[in-house]
Amino acid sequence: MENTALAFNWELDLEILGMLPFEDFNQFDINFYHPGSKSKPEYHTYQKVREEKLSINDQEFSCWVLKIEHNEKQWSEFWIDQQTFKVLQIRDFFY
Repeated sequence: MENTALAFNWELDLEILGMLPFEDFNQFDINFYHPGSKSKPEYHTYQKVREEKLSINDQEFSCWVLKIEHNEKQWSEFWIDQQTFKVLQIRDFFY
């Protein structure tokens, strides 16, 4: 079955992630596509895995941490400020 749902440009993921309703949900399935790619849009699951403090330049920020698993040996985490909804830090993990 072809995916005909609204898809989002994956180049805008940092802007999109900051708009998610973290207070209400812990999981988000987002239909992303790569512009100019021959591959079709595909759903990717992001999970709010925790809340934690992040220190940057002697400032402390309360953040939601969002995780996406690319495969069993690769994932990414995003720290999103609870005040501004901006992505403040990204970490990629590879094993």
